[in-house]
Amino acid sequence: MEAREIVRSDPTDIGLGFAILAHRQLGHTERLIRAISRPQDRIVVHLDTRVGAPAIASFQNRLSDLPNVDVFSMVACRWGGYSIVEATLQALRRLLDHPFLYGSLLSGSDYPVRSIDDFATYLHQNHPQEYVLVTHEGLPGETPDNLSNRFSCYWPYERLVSSRRKRLSSIRLQGALGIDRKLPAGLLPTFGSQWFTLTRKAIETVVQGMLDPEIKRFFAWTAIPDEMEPHMLLRNSKYWGNRATDNLRYTATDENGRFPKLLTRTDLPDILKSGAFFCRKIEHGEDAGLCDQLDDLRARSRGFEAAN
Repeated sequence: MEAREIVRSDPTDIGLGFAILAHRQLGHTERLIRAISRPQDRIVVHLDTRVGAPAIASFQNRLSDLPNVDVFSMVACRWGGYSIVEATLQALRRLLDHPFLYGSLLSGSDYPVRSIDDFATYLHQNHPQEYVLVTHEGLPGETPDNLSNRFSCYWPYERLVSSRRKRLSSIRLQGALGIDRKLPAGLLPTFGSQWFTLTRKAIETVVQGMLDPEIKRFFAWTAIPDEMEPHMLLRNSKYWGNRATDNLRYTATDENGRFPKLLTRTDLPDILKSGAFFCRKIEHGEDAGLCDQLDDLRARSRGFEAAN
């Protein structure tokens, strides 16, 4: 893939790319797309095939007025399985058919906090930084078991075993048998958030790695590969040295500290204080007016800039 980056004198005119993974709450996903869409940007949306053909066709039809939006459905996605990586890979490959300076992977439950013009300006000013949140960066033998066993064992998330109890039994049996899988050559234990904003060249590098047959076979049997495979591939590249300390997104965890909480308008002060460009997780009709408030704030910001 030939690297094509757009850098113009006016940062707000920079072409960006967005790959969105969605599987439910398509009303909110449509609102997200319309909130971020600009003519110079490309937006690729992968819908989980389990959404169903009628809903997919309806969604495509509702967005037919936006020629820069490409909606497709190829993979049945299951949490924790390689299917999430496969959907990501296919979306990024389609995105790379078009020019852009930075590409962002978003979920269908994200929403913009600040304008995309502001986002483009920020990326332009800090180019070529890479924005990916890393929660663990280690070496073989120094990674906690609760992380290393996500790749050292065979996790049949989408093969043979469907229940959590049976999966854990399988892992215990593999431990008793001494099974200890090693990462493909050059890759080091690295874990973090699935969602990122990377330069075009970094995305090309990650996609090239994902297409490698050996790497694909290895990660197809891991647990939650979407939170480690792209990170390991990026760490094994020259772009790792450009990594920023966050991914420009605001996420709050639930009371157990394990999963993202659903955001509402009561979270607005913390969202704004974070300085993030996107926030998640939001569900259609459950945000208590948060999206309306964010829309209003972005509109006011644009009005202020136009007046000055």
